Formats: sequence, C-alpha cells, structure tokens
Amino acid sequence: LAALGLSLIFGTTGLTNFAHGEMVAFGAIVAYAFNAWAGLPLVVSAILAVIAGGAFGWVQDRGLWRPLRGRKTGIIAMMIVSIGLGLALRNLFQYAFGPSTRSYTEWANQTKSTYLGVFNLADKEIGIIVVSIAVLALTIFGLAKSRLGKAMRAVSANPSSSDSSGLGVDGAINNVWALGAALSALLGVLF
Repeated sequence: LAALGLSLIFGTTGLTNFAHGEMVAFGAIVAYAFNAWAGLPLVVSAILAVIAGGAFGWVQDRGLWRPLRGRKTGIIAMMIVSIGLGLALRNLFQYAFGPSTRSYTEWANQTKSTYLGVFNLADKEIGIIVVSIAVLALTIFGLAKSRLGKAMRAVSANPSSSDSSGLGVDGAINNVWALGAALSALLGVLF
C-alpha cells in the first residue's frame, strides 16, 4: 500500500518523498488516538485515519510541494526538503506519543488463530491481508477506469501535454498526494 502511494507520487511529480514513512506513522497514530483515547471502534477509527491521512497529503501538496513546483525548485532540492520534513515529523511524533509501540483496544489481547495449511494466522492477520488485497485491487481498478485515474495517468505520462490539453495538472497532482497519503495511512492502521 505504501509502495503504491509512493509510486503514484513519484510517477506524477518525479519526487522521491523521503517523508513517506512518516505518513504511514501518521495513519497509525491517528487511528490509535481515535480508538484508544476517543473510545471509537477500530473500524471507525481506521476510516477516520485514512480520511485524515488523505487530508494530510492534500495539505502537504498545497502548502509545501505546489509552491516549490511553482518556483521551479529542482528535484534534488525538493528531496532535501522531504528529508527535513521526515525528520521533523518523526521527532514531533516521538515527542508527542513516545517511541514505544501500542495496541488498539480491540486487538490488544487477541490470541485466536486459524490454521491454513502451512500457515497459522491470527484472525486479525487474515483481516489485514483481505483488506490490503481489496484496497489494492480497488485502487488499480480506479486508476484504470475512472476519470480521475485517467487524469493521474495522463499527468504521469506527459505533464506538459496534459496541461496544454486543458487537464488540471495541479489538481491531478494534488489528488495523487491525497490518494498516496491515504493509502499510506491505511498501511499505518493495518501495521
């Protein structure tokens, strides 16, 4: 999931985002906060974390990456900015939440498992696999068939031709950032 999000962002912008791992951590932290602190069920917490992750990616692009693209900042300079952003977010997360791992309230003491041939998987692990495959399939199908997916692919293939044909390149890139961050936040929830 995170690789797909990172690949979408790299394909449309050419930027290797070194802060992408922090978007995964962001999803996990938001889901934990909704689940453990606000007392919401894990499924609701996960949905809210994915929405928050998408919003975080959208805000990142609007507030940081789009202005840098508008100034014609080089890709190396943007990668250095992403390294700095990653370090800042990592330290912020560790300061606010600490470095130790935590469990969601519903799965903290789960011991039930299912034997599947050569594998012995916990029910939560089976759920994680099913959700991951379903989201990957849905994302790939959406990129292939939806208008937004076609716009993202067109911008990835040739941004200048997409712009000259009236396709909103900045809007497509902004949507890619939101989708990539949402996928990463979902991975953080599942991880």
